[in-house]
Amino acid sequence: MTRWLVATWLAVLVPFGLAAATGGPEAPWGHVGFHLAYITCAVAAIVFALLLRHTSRSRATRIAALVVAAAQGLFILGQAAELAVVFNEPGPDIGEQALHDPTHDLVSTLLTAPGLLLTVIALITLTVVFSHTSRRAGSDLASTSHGDR
Repeated sequence: MTRWLVATWLAVLVPFGLAAATGGPEAPWGHVGFHLAYITCAVAAIVFALLLRHTSRSRATRIAALVVAAAQGLFILGQAAELAVVFNEPGPDIGEQALHDPTHDLVSTLLTAPGLLLTVIALITLTVVFSHTSRRAGSDLASTSHGDR
C-alpha cells in the first residue's frame, strides 16, 4: 500500500518539477503540452489514490484517498478548461500570454488552484492517516504474535 501513496505523491509533484525544468508554458511543447502533462499526471494520481483506497482496510484511509481523488478531479477540470482557453484564442502556441487572459485567470482561480490546494491538504491528511493506521496495524500484529508464544 505504501507504494500507492508514494506514487500518488509523485504524480502530484512531478509535473511541477517538469514544468520548472522545461520552462512551463514556454516549454518546447508549448502551453498545450504544459496542460496535457498536468492532466496526465493528475489522472495517474487519481488511479494511484484509488488503488490505495482499494487495498486499505482502514476506513479513514479509504475516505482520505477518495478525497484526494475528488480534489484531483477538480484540478483536472480546471486544467481542461484552461486548455480549452488556450486552444480557443489565440492558439496552442500562446505560451505565457495565456496567463494574462481573463478567462484563463478566472478558471485558474476558481477550479485549478482550489483543486491543487485541496489535493495537497488531502494528500497530507492521507499520509498522516495512512501512517497512523499502518503503525497501529503493525503494533496489533506484533502484540498478537507475542501472545502466540
